[in-house]
Amino acid sequence: MGKYKIGSLTHIIFDWSGTISDDRKLVHEANMRVLESHGLKRISYAKWLQNADYNAVGFYRRMGISGDADELVLETISHFNHLKENGFAPSIYPGAEEALRSIRSRGIDISVLSGHPKSHVVDEARGYGIETLFSRIIGSVKNKSKELLSLLREIPSQSAAYVGDMTYDITSARAAGIMPISVTTGYQNESLLRYENPDLLVGSIAELDTILRNR
Repeated sequence: MGKYKIGSLTHIIFDWSGTISDDRKLVHEANMRVLESHGLKRISYAKWLQNADYNAVGFYRRMGISGDADELVLETISHFNHLKENGFAPSIYPGAEEALRSIRSRGIDISVLSGHPKSHVVDEARGYGIETLFSRIIGSVKNKSKELLSLLREIPSQSAAYVGDMTYDITSARAAGIMPISVTTGYQNESLLRYENPDLLVGSIAELDTILRNR
């Protein structure tokens, strides 16, 4: 573990997609429909995960789509919404609700900061019954390190951590001067996360709760 101590944490900021909410199958299908609309073939879920990016536009660029970024985002959201209306649904990771309640019950302040559209984050959190656990829900974020730094005007950096499932989350936490914690259940695999050397690597939010309880 780096310069931060798990026992000193009083504020934990969570990413959403791939960290608390498992929306990977839904996002994969939305991305595939965008590929098809641009005349490209679908790729498998496994291959798509290997090419996962912080945002959909990065993925589309690697697939050879050069359209306007904002239009691509809007097209993705349109497919995402249509899929949700027709039975595709994200789900909370097993044990996450109980772990978040346990963390909160010990006086640790918890928030969400995510690139996922804020309306989706709020709707999903409400549907999972955990919306009120969070002091703040910040969504539609384009630059995580910038938003984390803004949030640090309200909370002390030396006792804060950011929990996410991608290497971008690690680098964003470091840029903001807070403890990076990675969870391996999301969009990027354990080896990629280890390469970026987070201060703590856990297999689930439930495992993080166990570590905090034993600190």
